[in-house]
Amino acid sequence: MDTKGALKLERISKTYGNTEDAAGVHGVDLEIPQGEGFSLLGPSGCGKSTTLRVIGGFETPDTGKVHHGGVDITALPPQKRDIRTVFQRYALFPHLDVASNIAFGLRMQKRAAHEITKSVNWGIELLQIAHLRNRPIQQLSGGEQQRVALARALVTEPSVLLLDEPLSALDLKLRERMQLELLALRQKLGSTFIFVTHDQGEAMTVSDRIAVMRGGRIMQLGTPEQIYHRPANRFVAEFIGQANFLPQTQHALLTGDLEKLPKLGKDQHWMVRPEHFTPRALDWKAPSGFVGLKVRVTEMAFLGAERLTKGCDASGFSYLLKTPGFEPWPGKVGEEIQLSWETEDTWTVGAS
Repeated sequence: MDTKGALKLERISKTYGNTEDAAGVHGVDLEIPQGEGFSLLGPSGCGKSTTLRVIGGFETPDTGKVHHGGVDITALPPQKRDIRTVFQRYALFPHLDVASNIAFGLRMQKRAAHEITKSVNWGIELLQIAHLRNRPIQQLSGGEQQRVALARALVTEPSVLLLDEPLSALDLKLRERMQLELLALRQKLGSTFIFVTHDQGEAMTVSDRIAVMRGGRIMQLGTPEQIYHRPANRFVAEFIGQANFLPQTQHALLTGDLEKLPKLGKDQHWMVRPEHFTPRALDWKAPSGFVGLKVRVTEMAFLGAERLTKGCDASGFSYLLKTPGFEPWPGKVGEEIQLSWETEDTWTVGAS
């Protein structure tokens, strides 16, 4: 059965309790085109892993349908789907060497011996692990095991690859390198990659689109740029990066082109990302399209590539400023500076 094509979830619900708000997912609608990099992003318990398991066939939804390439696959078991999963712990067989682990799925498909050899060689070359071919799994590092798990999934040539927190066991530098390798691999193969992650940086690196989840529901669906710069609500804004939220009460402390600020509705705040603030001298006058705010520096931290500075305005309201690490400190602790930003970098979000 050829199911290459878009993956579609229609009103998927799966709960593990007796109430509508029980853990699981509630009325999830998604359509993921063939070849897209897609991430399910959110905190623990938000429903992202349940959604992935429904796609992979490891969970049967209480209600709703899963279609792949226009075919209803809701009732199909995992092995009957053109979908493969790389789990968080990789699920490699410790009694088999690298080549045998990669060949396992092909043997289950009853492929001919020469096809298995050819595919295993292809996977080993693709993931650059020829030097590990005959090595026992126990002798591999986390990054090496991750490559083996990917090769084992990819040699079966799935239309869709599901990756459930695949990099969480790796250290920071290796995780960042593997993110870029996964991106290049997806673009080379043209397969659909669906990631489950709680790491917003990882999701933004590897994805064309992201679904941010909370309480079993999708809060926002969009490109990394849309979700970062135009979050649907405060939860999304806070989960994706860092943000400053200014209530209407702070309007009286602002100077500059205030008419160009977006209007606030009931229970709404202005949102400004820390990197959109620019430190200025106290006598700086805001030109057209800019606003300014006086703050007293309270904390500073050097993080290498960035400097973080906290300040409080006259009402005691706190702000976070992010500047490049190669620039000097905006001011010393206890000093007053102005924060300026462009009105077009101001977004409005609701309270929830």
